[in-house]
Amino acid sequence: MSSNLEDDRDNLRHTLRRLVESLASVRWPDVEVATIQELCTRYRRLAICELLLDANTEAFADCLYNSGRAYLALLQRIDRSALQSQYHFCTSRAQPFLDSLAADDVDTARAMAPWSASNWARGDEYEEDFRYMRFLMDVLAHGTTSSQASACLQGLRVVATGFDSARLGVCESLQATDARAFDLAMVEFLQQREECVAEERGNPSADPEFLRTEAPICIEGIALVKLARVLGMEVRIQAPGIPRWAFTRRKKAFPPPDAWREPWVSYAG
Repeated sequence: MSSNLEDDRDNLRHTLRRLVESLASVRWPDVEVATIQELCTRYRRLAICELLLDANTEAFADCLYNSGRAYLALLQRIDRSALQSQYHFCTSRAQPFLDSLAADDVDTARAMAPWSASNWARGDEYEEDFRYMRFLMDVLAHGTTSSQASACLQGLRVVATGFDSARLGVCESLQATDARAFDLAMVEFLQQREECVAEERGNPSADPEFLRTEAPICIEGIALVKLARVLGMEVRIQAPGIPRWAFTRRKKAFPPPDAWREPWVSYAG
């Protein structure tokens, strides 16, 4: 596994450089959005490689930070009305928001909220996925008792089913700032995620790079725990997919905001 991960890390660095260089020639907003989303995915996977291979928590956070900063820059630059499709720009696909939280870059995560779509993109995303991500943004940006968060949570209660029922439990515990309920909801969330991962491992067409990186480390779970702490909850979850290394206190300042444009530069020791 280690040798494969080392190859993955090298390939991810090469791919990130290629993606950044390709942005200079992009002329269509839809292509730019899709390219940035792919870039964020590669930064997320590179972060996991750094954690699994070397337990390098600084590089782990830096890569996730770069994902979030790249996405925030996109949010602030792109005119949604100029897009032919909202598919890649839906709020439910704002995974870099979770990357920022997992990196302890709360300022960037909070800054994404007003720039992200506040309306469900029917036909381009599932309503429950939209309401889940929008709730997380609203509770961070406006607080647990805000009208925005309350309305989004109420909408999620109406549409949540299956895997989303676990996420609903997480959201309800966050709004109530109930640490005990959060712990129980996270157990269900992680169990259901493990079932999904197991199913993916049995899929012959599954992405091997995903299975070696995003499957064993749950960035979403890390982000949820860190969001709970930001909201003042005392939670100490250690579970498969949420390693304690991911919660190591950062010693250095984050790289410059545009460091994502130079993936070949390392700011971590």
